[in-house]
Amino acid sequence: MRVAHMIDNLYFGGAQTLLVTFARAIREQPRISLTIISLRKYDKKTPIEESLRGLGVRVVFISAKKLWDPFRLWRLIRFLHREQFDVIHTHLSCANILGSISGRIGGIPVIASIHNLGEDEWGRFSNIRRGLETFALRHLVHSVMAVGHTTAEVHRKRLGKKSIIPVPNATELIPPLPSDESVLVRMELTGDASIPVLLSGGRLVEEKGYGDLLTAFAEVHQAHPAATLVIAGEGPLQSMLEEQVTSLNLQGCVRLLGARRDMPRLLASSDIYLSSSHSEGLSIAILEAMAAGLPVVATNVGDTARVVVKGTGLIVPPHEPSQLADAICLLLDEPDRQKSFGSAARTFIKNNYNPADWANTIYELYLSASKQV
Repeated sequence: MRVAHMIDNLYFGGAQTLLVTFARAIREQPRISLTIISLRKYDKKTPIEESLRGLGVRVVFISAKKLWDPFRLWRLIRFLHREQFDVIHTHLSCANILGSISGRIGGIPVIASIHNLGEDEWGRFSNIRRGLETFALRHLVHSVMAVGHTTAEVHRKRLGKKSIIPVPNATELIPPLPSDESVLVRMELTGDASIPVLLSGGRLVEEKGYGDLLTAFAEVHQAHPAATLVIAGEGPLQSMLEEQVTSLNLQGCVRLLGARRDMPRLLASSDIYLSSSHSEGLSIAILEAMAAGLPVVATNVGDTARVVVKGTGLIVPPHEPSQLADAICLLLDEPDRQKSFGSAARTFIKNNYNPADWANTIYELYLSASKQV
């Protein structure tokens, strides 16, 4: 089966990470020939593009400066027709719009994925793009897939009678690092390998709640002055968070790392993973942390409570830094609970969110769509 995945860009994010996970899951299975189509090209190769090419996946860029570019649409239609794809699978708003149109014109069934709860991905043309995407999802695609149960529920009213199929995200297990390498990473992060490392990762945007996390960590610091908070990611709130770190006098125990290409190493070298999100679907970052054997302290948003089940971590309400701080301190006070939670988290991900089963579910959707053309 010839399958084209179309996505807005190959920069960084949960949707992009899932492309790599899917490519790895199917590499031993000749039943799918995979091509990735990105609607935006950067000056340099991104880590996502490098990972895909390293897996032997064909990557094609059909870019334009704006969403509605007739020449790009024509190029898309011509490319899809020439390659004779059996199914197109789209990710994010621009791809959902252009992929559904070009697929319909070319007579190729389209599976569209919804990855986000909110409307932040539409930018300043939100109403226009949202309207176009809603029309496309309702009328032009074969089926709509959501990356989690909460994401599906949020969009049901928007799509009217169109059914949404929840297919929760998956992730690979992250192997432990050799002890000497783990020590080197911890030394890089804190200067002292014995210091507890609390890790959080993601784009530095309002919905991730990093302001709450810093406020909570200021309380944690009073009880556990040796602990270090490490935040990996970049985004528009970088300077604001730096100012908050200074105002809370946390310069010596909080590190804003910026974008990192070695998250598995960071996860495998940390002690606890923290998520302070105000809004979330099914967090890839939390799945990856648990896959690395980390206990999790997270806010109760989206599908988080379905993943961070009893015995794998602690759940607190969003927008409540004091409760977040209390939960972090509880795990720091009890190293044995940290270890048992981390072990249980890894086992839970292995049994419930493994990429092979996830890829098989998606493949069944492809088969269903291709048979109804």
